[in-house]
Amino acid sequence: MKRPSATPENFLIAAAVCWVAVGFVEMALRDSGVGPYKLLTELTAFALLVALFPREDRSRWTLARCLSGVMLAAAGFGAWLVFHANPSVSYSTFSDRRDANSVILIITLLTNVVAAPLFEEKLLRGLALPGIRGTLPARVAKFISPNIVGALIVSVVFGLAHPQIMLLAVSMSLALCIMATNFGFSTLQRACIHGLYNAAVTMWYVTYGFGAWD
Repeated sequence: MKRPSATPENFLIAAAVCWVAVGFVEMALRDSGVGPYKLLTELTAFALLVALFPREDRSRWTLARCLSGVMLAAAGFGAWLVFHANPSVSYSTFSDRRDANSVILIITLLTNVVAAPLFEEKLLRGLALPGIRGTLPARVAKFISPNIVGALIVSVVFGLAHPQIMLLAVSMSLALCIMATNFGFSTLQRACIHGLYNAAVTMWYVTYGFGAWD
């Protein structure tokens, strides 16, 4: 298969088509009773996007990068605890069978900590963000930085995809966009930050508020 050229236009087209396709496939699999529909769909989509657009700038894993990533994830989780934590909500999203809890937990962790961060970082901040920056008309770029426009659009889309925590999602996305554009954080590095935040939220529900609501 011939790969498409790594142009901003192709980045945007691929991101838009993939976003819509993943939504339809997830709905179809969910309605068909496939339990880990989100895990399967988003891992497959991520692999396809990497196959189509494998090249990106490599970034070193320095101590400063690791610490800043942990701090962002911790700050995001702290904000989530203050504004959104709800101990009455079950972490189970795939089945109500009590004897399937261990299976549900594994699927949930793999989905939230691995599949979703990889897919969303590659799609939104790996393709859509540079796509928007590269296709912004010159007359607009004279007045506002393409980085700012791209970050705002991507973050609003990310927020709309997470309506229950929209403001927090937009804020986290803006920070990840800055890490991508200003500091050269790679897709994998951003996915680690994203996954660390998701892991903290998921484990909070799994442990019923770290044991506070047992």
